Amino acid sequence: MGIFSNHKFACTVMIVLIIGSFFLGSSRSLHSLTQEAETIFYEGSRGDGIGIYYDIEANKGIASNVLTIANRYITNEEDPALIRLQKDLDALKAAKTPAQLYEQNQAVTQSVIEICGLLTNMEIEDRDYNYCLSLPLDMDENNRRMSRDAYNDAAREVNAKLTVLPADVLKNVVGVKELHIFE
Repeated sequence: MGIFSNHKFACTVMIVLIIGSFFLGSSRSLHSLTQEAETIFYEGSRGDGIGIYYDIEANKGIASNVLTIANRYITNEEDPALIRLQKDLDALKAAKTPAQLYEQNQAVTQSVIEICGLLTNMEIEDRDYNYCLSLPLDMDENNRRMSRDAYNDAAREVNAKLTVLPADVLKNVVGVKELHIFE
């Protein structure tokens, strides 16, 4: 019992426990804060599944439809625009974080616009021509809806809290990063 009766040792242990609990509590608090915003990203503000991720999934479908149409008319499998759209779509499907999803969604959007522009200048069926006119507009509407989503307000609020002491110091220690805004 000699070690526990040593006053210096007891004070040291107490200080270590207080510091440890401070970092543990801060970590849990900051992670909880970001988790709430990320839940809105995936599940929507009402928890109905209509959030930014829903629109990204819709954009994946649009890009797949554009690829299907493009493969009917662009016979050169080495076409750079076709390759770029497939690569961008694969990267969007592989993206995990909101920041990665945002970046890849932007790339897919540009590739869809490029392919649809090529297709509308070709001799294609009327049905496919109309799709090539409407699909980029549908994607644009999805992107606009993402920019107005409640997640962005939640992410801004989290990011503001992460700039104030002690969170601005602790966020790096506990591995919490600012959230990406979809604009």
